[in-house]
Amino acid sequence: MFDFTFKGSIDGDGHTLSSVYPLGDGLFDSIDGATFKDLTVNLSIDYERYQNAKKDLKDVPTTLGLICDYAYGSNKFDEVSVSGQMENRFDQKSGDTVCVGSFIGEIHNGSTEFSSCTSSVTLSAGGEAKHYAGGFVGYVGSDVSSVKFSSCDFTGKVSTISEGNSSKSQ
Repeated sequence: MFDFTFKGSIDGDGHTLSSVYPLGDGLFDSIDGATFKDLTVNLSIDYERYQNAKKDLKDVPTTLGLICDYAYGSNKFDEVSVSGQMENRFDQKSGDTVCVGSFIGEIHNGSTEFSSCTSSVTLSAGGEAKHYAGGFVGYVGSDVSSVKFSSCDFTGKVSTISEGNSSKSQ
C-alpha cells in the first residue's frame, strides 16, 4: 500500500484496520525502527487480482508480509493481531526466492520483538522458485541479531504450493 520505509510508531488504541485489499504488498514496503502497538489488522492479498493488475510489470515482488515486506533495524510489535489470507506464487523464475510471513516477509539487520501478538492468517508460498513461509516471519537473514517472541500465538495455516497445485501444510 505505502511504497516507502516506515520509521515511526503506530498506536492503534484498540482499533481495527480492515477491508483493505492491497494489490500485492502489505501495509508498508519496509519498516526500520518502527513500533506497532494495540492494533488489529485484517487484510487479504488477492493473488488473481494482483496478477491482472501487474501482468505488464517486470518487477514482481517476491516477499510479502501483511504489515511489511521487509524489516530493518530494531522493530517492536506489542499487542498486535493480524488475520486474513495471502498467497505468493507470482510465476517467479527458478532463481528467485519467495518469502511469505503474516507480519513480515523478510527481516534483515537488527532485531525484532513480538509481545502478546497473534496471527490467524492463512498463507501459502510456492511456484518454481525456492520458497520460505512462516507464521509470523517468512525469512530471517543471517545478519539479524535477534527475533524474540513473548506470549504470542499463531492459529493460522502455512502451506507451500508446488507446480502441480499440491500443497504441504505446516
